[in-house]
Amino acid sequence: MLMGLLIGGCGGEKYPPTSWGLYLNKCARCHEADGSSVTATDLGDHPVDLRDPFFQRGITDAEIRRIMIYGEGRMQGVSGLSDAQADSILLQVRRFARPGASALDFLPPES
Repeated sequence: MLMGLLIGGCGGEKYPPTSWGLYLNKCARCHEADGSSVTATDLGDHPVDLRDPFFQRGITDAEIRRIMIYGEGRMQGVSGLSDAQADSILLQVRRFARPGASALDFLPPES
C-alpha cells in the first residue's frame, strides 16, 4: 500500500538510478511496483502483466528493449534512456518472472 502511494505521487525522478529505482521512475506508473499492471488494467488500459510466464518466455530481451525505447501499441516509448539504463530496466523486468513458473504450467491438459 505504501509503495503504491509513493509511486502514485511520483512527479519525477524520485528513486536512485539502480535497476529497481529506474523501473519505479519509468515503468511502475502503468506496470505497478510488482509488475502486475493491476491498477492500469482496472482503469481501462491493458499493459502487459510483466509476471506472466507467457510474456516472460514469449518475448526476447531485444524485443523488450525495443518496446521500452520506441513503444508499441498504447505504450509510449521511454525517452532519454541510455543503453545502460535500458539494460538495467530490462534486468528488473526479467526479475518479475516467477521462480519455477513456466508458460507450460498454464496450458490446458491435452484431451
